Amino acid sequence: MTALIAIFAGSYVVRWIFAILTAGILFAYSIEGWEPKLRRSRREGFSEEEVKRLAKIVARSRYSEVSRRIIRDHILEAYHLLGYEYSQLGENPPEGLKVLNEPENFMSKLEDSLRLLEEEVK
Repeated sequence: MTALIAIFAGSYVVRWIFAILTAGILFAYSIEGWEPKLRRSRREGFSEEEVKRLAKIVARSRYSEVSRRIIRDHILEAYHLLGYEYSQLGENPPEGLKVLNEPENFMSKLEDSLRLLEEEVK
């Protein structure tokens, strides 16, 4: 299109003006700020698969020590997200973690631990 205008205009100066104009437009589009960056969506909440997986782990925790450790690790991570340091959680754990370490009925202790964690979140 630029070439047709330059041919019809017949001037060497017009060709240079259109060439510089075209180069300027192409340069403007190549600048990084012109194209909007896609924001990465933060994962909010759990996926359905993760919820099912955790439900299986909780169901198995009645009999499996490994499942109990996985649950403790998830609760430990929740406390870390609340601002506790891992070293602090190991030395002086909050009440929600102390409850889980008791060897009695794990399911009732898990409910107590989650209730204490929920109170701490509020």
